[in-house]
Amino acid sequence: MAMRIGKAVYRFLAVYMLLLVTLSASAQQERKEHIVEKGETLYRISLNYGVTIEEICRLNPNATYGIKVGEKLIIPVKSTSNNNQNKKDPIYHKVEAGETLYSIAREYGVSVNAIISANYSIGNADKLSQGIIIVIPPATSDSGVYRSEGSKPSSADNKGGITGLIAYKVPAGATIYSLLQMTGWSEEQLYHYNPQIKNGLKANATILIPDSSLANNQALGNRPVFPINGGYTIVLALPFSSDKGQRFSMYYEGFLMALLDAKKSGMSIHLHAIDCSDQKLQSSISTLNSLPKIDMIFGGVSDISIEKLSQLAKSKGSTYIIPFTSKVYPYVANRNAKIYQVNTPHKALYRKVAQKFIQEYRNSFIQFVRSSNDRNSKDDFISTLKEELEKYKISYSEMDLALFSNLNTVSDVSGKNAQVIVVPDVSSLSATKSLLGTLNAARDSLLITNIIPFGYPEWQTYAHSLGNDLKANRAVFYTTFFADSESNTYRNIEGQFSKWFNHGLGTTYPRYSLLGYDTASYFLALLASNNKATDRTWNGIQSKFEFTSKLGNEEYKSNLGVFFVQYQARGEVRRF
Repeated sequence: MAMRIGKAVYRFLAVYMLLLVTLSASAQQERKEHIVEKGETLYRISLNYGVTIEEICRLNPNATYGIKVGEKLIIPVKSTSNNNQNKKDPIYHKVEAGETLYSIAREYGVSVNAIISANYSIGNADKLSQGIIIVIPPATSDSGVYRSEGSKPSSADNKGGITGLIAYKVPAGATIYSLLQMTGWSEEQLYHYNPQIKNGLKANATILIPDSSLANNQALGNRPVFPINGGYTIVLALPFSSDKGQRFSMYYEGFLMALLDAKKSGMSIHLHAIDCSDQKLQSSISTLNSLPKIDMIFGGVSDISIEKLSQLAKSKGSTYIIPFTSKVYPYVANRNAKIYQVNTPHKALYRKVAQKFIQEYRNSFIQFVRSSNDRNSKDDFISTLKEELEKYKISYSEMDLALFSNLNTVSDVSGKNAQVIVVPDVSSLSATKSLLGTLNAARDSLLITNIIPFGYPEWQTYAHSLGNDLKANRAVFYTTFFADSESNTYRNIEGQFSKWFNHGLGTTYPRYSLLGYDTASYFLALLASNNKATDRTWNGIQSKFEFTSKLGNEEYKSNLGVFFVQYQARGEVRRF
């Protein structure tokens, strides 16, 4: 505790001293006070006062970590009689094929080192990527080269064609999503003018954003816009403004990673990310209605957003993917639009799970174990599984958990069969712990190793408290999603994700970042194949997709993809 308090005090003193130094350096500068209003951002405030975000943060250090409604900010006011009259406007240059730092430096009359110092994005001076936009520094004695005003290219000669843009230094903690929120740009626009950040967003990097003459609420037609000719148009509708747990922001970030993978494969994609929270839905739908075409729509969480988006999909002839909710929407299913529901109701999966169970364990003896007075009953699943067992004439029996807890009973069941699969009829933590405890005792005292427990999706959430028991007993459970955090594939995507967004994949079940990556990867590949790959079973990093049409409606498909996951005694996991 003392150490935590010490760090907190140290941090406070550091911020306090920084504030004193900053205020001392700005003592001669005129200032104003601003009360943050609802909906305002640092970017919007900086535009209103004609100052930079960095200047505001210099006087308000805590603003670097975000601002709140009602907070008082100190705003610097620029004097018209200061020494800025000699300050030259920055010049930007878009790198063309065949150009080098040396040729660009000669064109503008500056040194190569000066250009490198002014552009954080240039990692290798010998490999200058075509298409990136760099800042040309002013010619001063610092660069060792002087440039006359006459050598400055006119706007007509500016190869970048970037009128209306300004340079912006990326603050620590910024993400692609936060940049899109700040600028109001689409993902396509941001990458068009800043292709260098496709290789990773880094703090202090210089990027281009709309200048102060372009308000966030202006029509995109008034901004520099990447020309959309051909290609696929994708809509991602997420409730950003009501995303308290940041789950949908994580989904969005995973989606972006898959989008970039698709672009690298040659797909031309134009993404429109909109806010589908109920209070923003009407204006968002109005904006989407103005698009000439939409190939795919992802998203929708509330009943009303799913209803409106399915209507839009019908009118535009789009494919609509419902990624999150597992509710059944009869009115949506009857709309005769191409609809895929990723998260299927559990009861719809029971027959599929039972059939897979038969394939894996038809030569084993099945022992059902009943628990009384438990609210986590799986009676519907047990009934379906028994029907399949009887259909294939596979032997099974059932007994109460209290009876099965007797080691003599366990020994008797084990001795009569080569392999026994024990299936409890509840999924609660307490019942699972009791079952595994009995199997631990049977293994340790009687050396019984031919009994395998089979359970439910909830079992993966018990890994922290029952992980060793699950592994020791080689426990198996079924689930629609599972990410093996020890696999090379997982570690690779985790490394890329961390590089891009400066944080991990998350700890929720499922991980929304991976759900975004998997859904985008699958459906963009489906789009590229002109819907020719609809019947394939696909294993993603976390999800399994196996879409099947609902009876009487070929256009509405539900995901029946199911994994079986088995813990291994040595700690590894088998997903099959």
